[in-house]
Amino acid sequence: MRHSVSKATSAVRCLISIAILCLFTLAGASTSAHPRMHAETAIAAALFTQNEASTEDADRIKLLTARRIARWAIMAIREIPNPAPEDYEITAVLLSEASKLVPGDTEILRKLIEARYAAGDSEGVLEATRQLIRYDPDDTVATLRIITSRVNELQTAEERLAIYERILGSADNAIDSTIRSRIALDAALLVRELGDEDRFIELVIRAVELDATNKSAALLASTFYLERELDPVGRIELLANVLLADPLDPSSHLSLARELKEHGAFVGAQRFYVGYINIYLAGNAEPDRTVIAELFTVQWANEGAKAVLDEYLQDEKRTLFLIEQQRKAVLDAGQDPRLVEPYLPNPAIEEVRVMTASALDREEEMASALERVAAQAKAFFDRLDTIQDTVKADEKLEEAQLEHQLRAISERRREFQMRLLWLRLLSGLERQEARTLYDDLAQDGMRDEAQRRTLGWLALNGGDFDRAIDLFEQLADEDPLARVGLGKAFETLGDQLNLDADLEPRATLTDHHRAAIRQYAIVMRDYPGDPMALWARERIQRLLNRSVSPASLTTQIETYAASIPDVVDEMTTDPRNFMHLELEHVTPVANPFESAMLRIRLRNVGHIPLAVGPQSPLNSILLLSPRVSVDGALVIDQTKPEIVHLDRRLRLQPGETIETFVWAGQGQVGDVLDQASTHPISVVWRCIQGFQLVARGDAQYRPGSLCLTATSDLQTRHHIEEPDADIDGLIAALNQARGARFIEILYLVRFRVGRTNEVLQFHQAATEAASAMDARGAAIATQISKPAVEKLLDYWDDFIPNQPAPDPPLDIIGATQVWALEWDPAVALLSEHRDRLINAVADRLAAVSDFERVLAMLAMPPAWLHEAYKPIDDALREDDARLVQLMVLPTRITTEDDPYYDEVIAQGDETLTRLANLLIDRHRRLGAISKPALRPASAPAELTDPGK
Repeated sequence: MRHSVSKATSAVRCLISIAILCLFTLAGASTSAHPRMHAETAIAAALFTQNEASTEDADRIKLLTARRIARWAIMAIREIPNPAPEDYEITAVLLSEASKLVPGDTEILRKLIEARYAAGDSEGVLEATRQLIRYDPDDTVATLRIITSRVNELQTAEERLAIYERILGSADNAIDSTIRSRIALDAALLVRELGDEDRFIELVIRAVELDATNKSAALLASTFYLERELDPVGRIELLANVLLADPLDPSSHLSLARELKEHGAFVGAQRFYVGYINIYLAGNAEPDRTVIAELFTVQWANEGAKAVLDEYLQDEKRTLFLIEQQRKAVLDAGQDPRLVEPYLPNPAIEEVRVMTASALDREEEMASALERVAAQAKAFFDRLDTIQDTVKADEKLEEAQLEHQLRAISERRREFQMRLLWLRLLSGLERQEARTLYDDLAQDGMRDEAQRRTLGWLALNGGDFDRAIDLFEQLADEDPLARVGLGKAFETLGDQLNLDADLEPRATLTDHHRAAIRQYAIVMRDYPGDPMALWARERIQRLLNRSVSPASLTTQIETYAASIPDVVDEMTTDPRNFMHLELEHVTPVANPFESAMLRIRLRNVGHIPLAVGPQSPLNSILLLSPRVSVDGALVIDQTKPEIVHLDRRLRLQPGETIETFVWAGQGQVGDVLDQASTHPISVVWRCIQGFQLVARGDAQYRPGSLCLTATSDLQTRHHIEEPDADIDGLIAALNQARGARFIEILYLVRFRVGRTNEVLQFHQAATEAASAMDARGAAIATQISKPAVEKLLDYWDDFIPNQPAPDPPLDIIGATQVWALEWDPAVALLSEHRDRLINAVADRLAAVSDFERVLAMLAMPPAWLHEAYKPIDDALREDDARLVQLMVLPTRITTEDDPYYDEVIAQGDETLTRLANLLIDRHRRLGAISKPALRPASAPAELTDPGK
């Protein structure tokens, strides 16, 4: 269906006024934070921020169990190099069970959503998302996911449109406007498929009205209308809408800058060219060299040819001076001066310099720039020759492919040759080279108009004005370069008449001068954004000895461009101009095993609405990099960063804040905090927004382009209070403890058993060295240093307080012999103590709750890592509690033919059976790698994020 021109124009006018009106309305609005506290905040206050001694012990143990199950699942999937959907399904099963224990834990729910998405379980994603919305109704991203999935379930377009209309027609605006904006866009796309263009236009406009940051809607509107809209102001307003939807998109700045330049609005154009370049520089990227040349052109328009040319020459001199200084320094250091990169001017700017110098008749600078262009052209042609030879030598290319590639090379060569020819003609220099190049091009085939225009310029530069004017007049109506040539011919004739009359060339305007001005003015009027229009303007101003005023349309466009808020420019230079990021520990002083929770706030401090998302101005991807100190010693290898998403909202209004709680201990860091809980710990987090990996330098990661970093406060964590007792006293404490204290005693046992194992391994190595003091034995012995012996003596005091340890030997060989020969009785005693502790844990499991047994399982290493823990594994395998069996399957069973799988499957529990079968499949697919060892991750990791 075709839309009437009048209705389309009216729709355009409605659309293009939206963004600016919204901006000025919002500028006067209140900048207070969102009036309603997020439900997530309230839940976090109950679940995440607790001082775990302030709630009922049973509830704390349940919460602790849920988080430890979730952490194990998250860490396990990160160990698999290329997880399959089935691996993510295992993760989802475990996260689902964890979530059932604490349904309001939104952090576990979000991880569950990601795991189900990666597993391809769309129904599971929706189920978990619905549960998430119950506890965080302000999460517009999750709400939109639910709505769109519900609509996608409908079979007919009419049913979908009915849902869309019901949402968009909500009188009480119960649904957030950002969600309704996306719904309006989906509806617009649907009605366009049905051929209803009128309704399509209305819905696209509605989508932009509801949310000016809906970039997809703004792009669709601009694409649709730019094909139909011829009014320059209307086109620029459409592009401004796209820019305001995402002020950090360099392509939006560039499109608007080029449109403004095209209509001669050079002040506004320069503003947005600078914005484009700023964004690239902020991301440590190189802006397109052609765009830099375009900026040079608009600077010419705004500052005048002489000013911009002089400034460029001064910059060039400074650059050459600095390069020469670097070269001297390299020579003085005795190094190769070729290490210093030479000065490589931008070829596109050199072309503009030729035009600028030509407009001023500065022959020396014209010649210099033209010489560089010619040299760059030669280098370019040489590269094309090399490429052409390579293509011809490629025997794998079919004839059609070969012909296509050779044609492309030929077209590139011809394009550069035509540009070089034009610069030679305009400058009037290198006339013979210009003639030769023209002959070559004409011989290969040249359009008739291009040939006549070139012949006209050759005649003009050769002084044959009559022939030049004749050729130019034939082409001037369609060819601006011919019209410029016609003006130049008249101007030169006028100069000659003045010289014949003994007058200065421009002392008196002749009729030829006036004719030249008329030709130049036509070029300015018809091609206002072309560099030749600037060239023509320079010639007019020199002839009239005064500046030329812009056209009224240009003034109107410049006025509109100036009305676009300054925050758009400020955003391209410093992220602090439009957002604020902060994070802090929920509990600055934490108890052992208390969750590592951070409160993160991302605030829009700008003056326009801003979108939130991974590629949006308010970047929602954060890297949390920890700095953990245990007993004052920095832990590095075992504390890898975490990646979190703040995709809770689609947009923030000025002054609005996303405040959320993030479980920073979901992976390795949380595991380290648990294992080190027998010692005082301090933790600081660094938050890096939109992080990028750095290949070199001290820091591994840096913030993304126009993103922020923030550092948390220092959290100190109390260590576990040890009972003042020997091994018997520790076992007695274990048998009496329940709840949180039981878990604390478990970690004390784990710590002591781990240190005992370290001593026993050390003794075994020393015994091997002492039994054969050959080269191999000496090599082993050299690993035993005096500090290591002293450390192990400290262990001795912990385990055998009533028996003095031998004096530490001072030499390496002596240390080896002492360990091998003199400490055997002591080592046997340590082994006995270790086994007593492990058996005590195994015996105690029968008397504690299901949750406590699961926590014990996740606290104590499995037997396949160290055989000494087998009594604990045996006790767990005999346990018939469902939750215990759920975690025994992935943590203790390491082969596909283990009878434990059959025992669990025989019980008929659907979840346990599914988990068992998935694990059996994993053993078959991955073999030994499927052992549930929690190795340190090599890089920050995350579950796959569901599409937003």
